[in-house]
Amino acid sequence: MTTFIEFFTGLLRGDFMPHGHCFFWRPEILWLHVISDGLIAISYYAIPAALLFFIRKKRDLPFQWVFWMFGAFILLCGTTHIMSMITFWNPIYRLEGLIKAATAVISVLTAVLMFPLIPQALALRSPKELEVLNVKLEDEIFERKKAQNAVAQRAQELQEANEKLIAIDRHKDHFLSNISHELRTPLTLILAPLESLLAEGCTNKSWQQSLETMHNNSVRLYQMVSSILDFAKIGTGVSEVKRESINVVSLTESIIREFQPVTHQKSLQIRLEDSPATLTVSLDRYLYERILFNLLSNAIKFTPNGETISVSLSHTDDRLTLKVKDNGVGISAENQKQLFRKFRQIDASSTRRYEGTGLGLALVKEFATILGGSVDIESHLGQGSLFTIRLLAPLEKEAPVNSEAQPVSRFQKYEIRPLAESPLSEKDTEKKELYRILVVEDNAELASYIATILGAHSQTRVAGNGNEAKHFVETWAPDLVLADVMMPEKDGITLCREIKSEPKTAHIPVILLTALTHREAMVRGWEAGADEYLFKPFHPKELVTRVNSLLAAHKARQET
Repeated sequence: MTTFIEFFTGLLRGDFMPHGHCFFWRPEILWLHVISDGLIAISYYAIPAALLFFIRKKRDLPFQWVFWMFGAFILLCGTTHIMSMITFWNPIYRLEGLIKAATAVISVLTAVLMFPLIPQALALRSPKELEVLNVKLEDEIFERKKAQNAVAQRAQELQEANEKLIAIDRHKDHFLSNISHELRTPLTLILAPLESLLAEGCTNKSWQQSLETMHNNSVRLYQMVSSILDFAKIGTGVSEVKRESINVVSLTESIIREFQPVTHQKSLQIRLEDSPATLTVSLDRYLYERILFNLLSNAIKFTPNGETISVSLSHTDDRLTLKVKDNGVGISAENQKQLFRKFRQIDASSTRRYEGTGLGLALVKEFATILGGSVDIESHLGQGSLFTIRLLAPLEKEAPVNSEAQPVSRFQKYEIRPLAESPLSEKDTEKKELYRILVVEDNAELASYIATILGAHSQTRVAGNGNEAKHFVETWAPDLVLADVMMPEKDGITLCREIKSEPKTAHIPVILLTALTHREAMVRGWEAGADEYLFKPFHPKELVTRVNSLLAAHKARQET
């Protein structure tokens, strides 16, 4: 008993001569054995792992216990080789012997259990028998393969045709995106001067009416371009959801107010009914605005003069329900099937009464889907229409007051301080301390127009690309840089990054001017250190407001 206890308590005792002495520690022999034992052990350990993976994948395999026995046997064999490596330096022969004994037990047990298994294994079908069965199956499958080949060939033809259609559709989306982008710059040069002229007023009523007509049709063109650009973004996969906490009731009221000039002309009323006083949800502001804008535009278009359009909001189980009801001409059941298809007009004849691109309601459906929602319509000819939009919009805490009712549409009337009280004030003019503003724009007409707007109370210089602008930044030391994003030689984002990376110029505020409205382009600008974004086409007052705000903030930081 004492010897037995001493044996186990001395399992790790190295009181013998290391195995390496047997080779007189000759390295070529020693490492030959060590490397060989190591490779054998690794192989032995890999085999049980492979067996384990195999039986886990083949759970219906017969005689699974045999694989477990073989795995244990091989694993122990590998361990004996590990022990052989260890005993070259550490003579723990007791532990090595114990592992060999365990290997012997498993080996004998496996060998004994194998013999009764042999008759059962022989009862399994042989490869030859399986081959005969396989031939029969092949005969049965032969005719089926003929049909499958014909189907596969037809499917290949359909796939090739579908790929061509997808490629054509993708090229169309890129074309629409490029065209829409290119239209925004000339639109800026039309709308912004018109806004300025209308703000100044005109004593000649005929001219005033002409200006208003030009302005209204320019805005209409801008809305069409925006719709086309929205669809191009959806087609190219650029569109994304950016949720934020929004008081959707307040935002809805603000959007309705923007339609007052149009509803006044037609003696229409838009009422927000059966809605809570406040409702704050997590929602993408821009997508919601586009949904409501297109629904109201559609309702106004088809509603006779003097009627009422009703809007209602409700919320249940993380779902926001928006309803827009009009007393318009209504839509037949047949036409409702194609109502949400893009570029599809219900009345496509040359004498149709109602204008439009056929994009508005299609955009409503696309944006609702992006927001995890749906669109339903109830309509009958001569009885008006009811559109019901359900959007995924979880409840949120109350939104900040300053962010509740501010729509992101491009041509709202901005509330700004009088120019005389702004940083670009007469007080500064008298002191000959006018702010220096560098305008970087490759379109000479737009650059000249921007410089004219800002030049009344500031010093302005114009650069046609990023390289020229960098020279002015280094030699003229502007107080603010307004740069277009897309320019030859060096774009606005690269220019912004260079300005912000230089310690001497990093303090200069940078506004990026762009027609690219998707967030990927905006994120690139923020990463470059841009202080603000201004989208084409812009309102002249918006330009002045943003410039004033940045200059005021910059001046306040310098004074503190």
